[in-house]
Amino acid sequence: MQNTHSADIEPAAISGLLDASLTVTRDRHGQASILIKVGSPGSTPGECDSIELVLNSASADEIAELLRDDRPARHSTAVQCSIGVLRRR
Repeated sequence: MQNTHSADIEPAAISGLLDASLTVTRDRHGQASILIKVGSPGSTPGECDSIELVLNSASADEIAELLRDDRPARHSTAVQCSIGVLRRR
């Protein structure tokens, strides 16, 4: 994984970028889990810190719609979720 940043995207509120991988799963009820594994390239999953976002169906649909929209956003959109963190270091 490499750090990338598009000049067209506003800088994030948090400075600095970390290498990570992202896995998205959705159950039959529409609830989504976004699992982020933070670690350097080549790290095994057990060596990575993990952050999991759990979204209800409506929040998952809202994020999907925001990602499909190719127009520049006029404002930020907050979406409700639950979050879990597992620190390995």
